[in-house]
Amino acid sequence: MAALFQDPPRECPLCPRLAAFRADNRAAYPDWHNAPVPAFGPLDARLLIVGLAPGLRGANR
Repeated sequence: MAALFQDPPRECPLCPRLAAFRADNRAAYPDWHNAPVPAFGPLDARLLIVGLAPGLRGANR
């Protein structure tokens, strides 16, 4: 059975610094996405790219 990736919740609190940043930007720019961007692709892919931060507006959403 293939492993399934669980997207983080919109209000993910695991990183307090990032949660505060999102809250500040959500207040300043309420029309922007300001939330985690869903992952894509298979978990068993041969190439893993880590650390690409999405743009404040949702990175091509």
